[in-house]
Amino acid sequence: MGMGVALLAVTLLLLVRPAVAHAQDTAEANALIDQGVERRRAGDDEGALELFTRAWEAGHAPRARAQMALVEQALGHFVDAEAHLLEALAVTEDEWIVLRRADLALALEAIQLRLGYLEVRGGIEGPDLPPRWTLGRDASARPAHSPRGDGSYRMGS
Repeated sequence: MGMGVALLAVTLLLLVRPAVAHAQDTAEANALIDQGVERRRAGDDEGALELFTRAWEAGHAPRARAQMALVEQALGHFVDAEAHLLEALAVTEDEWIVLRRADLALALEAIQLRLGYLEVRGGIEGPDLPPRWTLGRDASARPAHSPRGDGSYRMGS
């Protein structure tokens, strides 16, 4: 009988432990987001972006991604802002995103007005092309899928 109780205790511990770790990650992410919002209110957008990024890494909360996008918009990082806001808006069951969806959609529209689109077509399939550059950054490291879903990418103005 003692062995059964010990086995039950170990099983319960293994089930509860991930939930506790998740709750700690969520609490840490929320605290970082709150600190980031305070930094924005104080006019420190760079510091806020660092905190929002850490919040995203701590728990992958859609709210953190949306806050990253909004501060990136303020900093003029429109390509990243669009990608991060599209990612946040793709989440349908997060209460914070649902309550602010209309405002976030307006922010996305404003961001997209600052972006340009260039389509280059060629007649050679599969050539080895030199790296693409976007805003001084090598864009060849971008994922094979496009954030727009149609195989295209955007470049900031």
